[in-house]
Amino acid sequence: MKRTIRIESDQVDTSPRIALWALGFRPFYLAGALFGSIAMLLWLGALAGWPLLDSASYMSGTLWHVHEMIFGFGAAIVTGFLLTAVRAWTSTNPAQGAGLAALLLLWLAGRILMWLGAGPLGVVVDVAFLPWLRLFCCACS
Repeated sequence: MKRTIRIESDQVDTSPRIALWALGFRPFYLAGALFGSIAMLLWLGALAGWPLLDSASYMSGTLWHVHEMIFGFGAAIVTGFLLTAVRAWTSTNPAQGAGLAALLLLWLAGRILMWLGAGPLGVVVDVAFLPWLRLFCCACS
C-alpha cells in the first residue's frame, strides 16, 4: 500500500532571481576563469613586447603578473571555494544577491584600479577585499 504525504506551505517565494547571484561560487568561479584567460593573454602580449603595462608604470610586468595571479585569479577562486564551503559547513548561505554582487564589484574594482595604475587607491581596494570576504563568511556563523 502506497501512502502519499502532501505538504503545503503558505510561504512561497515568488520573487524573480538570477541564478548567478544565488550562490557564492558562481560569480567568483566565472570571474576568476574569465580574468585568468584575459590576464594570460595580456601577459603573453607583454612578453611579446606589446606596451600593455605602460599605464601601471610603478609595477613591472613580472610584478603585475605575480600580483594579479595572487589577488586576481587566486582570490576569486579561493573566494568561490570559501563561500561554497561556508554554506556547506554552516547550512546557511552567507553571500547572495546584492551583497554578493557588491563583493564581486569590490574584487573587480581592485583589478581595474591595478591595471590603470591607481597606486595607493588600487592597493587599498585590493587589501580591503579579503577582510570584506571574512565579514561575509563570519556573518553566517
